[in-house]
Amino acid sequence: MSRQHAQVTIPNTEVRSLSSSIVDQEYQIFVAFPHGYDASDMAYPVLYLLDANGFFGLVTETVSMLQVFQELPEMLIVGIGYPAEGFIQTTGIRVRDLTPTEDRAWLEAMLRLRPGLAADGSGGAHNFLRFIQEELLPFVHANYRVEPNDSVIAGYSFGGLFSLYALLHAPGTFRRYLIGSPSIWWDPKTVFEYEAQYARDHSDLPARVFLSAGSLEESMPQPFRGQPAAFVSNMLSLATRLQGRGYQGLDLKTHVFEGEIHASGAPAAMSRGLRAVFG
Repeated sequence: MSRQHAQVTIPNTEVRSLSSSIVDQEYQIFVAFPHGYDASDMAYPVLYLLDANGFFGLVTETVSMLQVFQELPEMLIVGIGYPAEGFIQTTGIRVRDLTPTEDRAWLEAMLRLRPGLAADGSGGAHNFLRFIQEELLPFVHANYRVEPNDSVIAGYSFGGLFSLYALLHAPGTFRRYLIGSPSIWWDPKTVFEYEAQYARDHSDLPARVFLSAGSLEESMPQPFRGQPAAFVSNMLSLATRLQGRGYQGLDLKTHVFEGEIHASGAPAAMSRGLRAVFG
């Protein structure tokens, strides 16, 4: 069916292409400008949003609505996406970028149940973090008026898992971390080992962090595995560890959204999380 009228678009946005030599990947960078950007010479905080193919519209409009009621400052939103038609087409490639360890059995199961999806392995979080640090951030700083020391990373599900990876490996990359329903189930021992290793070498963790999960996610089966995903207990266990360390500079907030499943928890996490990290 051909459409007879213009498509709906999000005002005050643009899309850029950015090729990464580190990941060997072309990314689509979705940018939403603050309302007063063109009329000012201000530098703005930056919200770096993972899984932009799925969440850019949601987060852009959520930020706009919260700003109407002066709940958030003006900010530049930078969504990290892929040259794909929609979120579902990014399923395989996001697993590569957002997971810290390799799991070939999981990928094989995914491809059996969803044949035709592009899949490029797993365990690429190290290179994806390097892409953000060495290629994306310099690109944004060179092309937009931003405050380099005031940025937030927002990730949900696998994006939340990657945000934890960044927090525990390079916390100074961002000032604020919005981490919704992190997929700690992917490799729970590894995530807790990352935290233990960080604690051995550091007494401070200068970051404002929001961690959340939906109450109905606890018994949700792990995708393509079947065992309980334990989103809530994993998240709360990690939060307890972080709080128990007494890290200097850590401002940690947690929230369990009552009655929310994995899909419905995303809007709640973004709204509550943005207010929490900008406080």
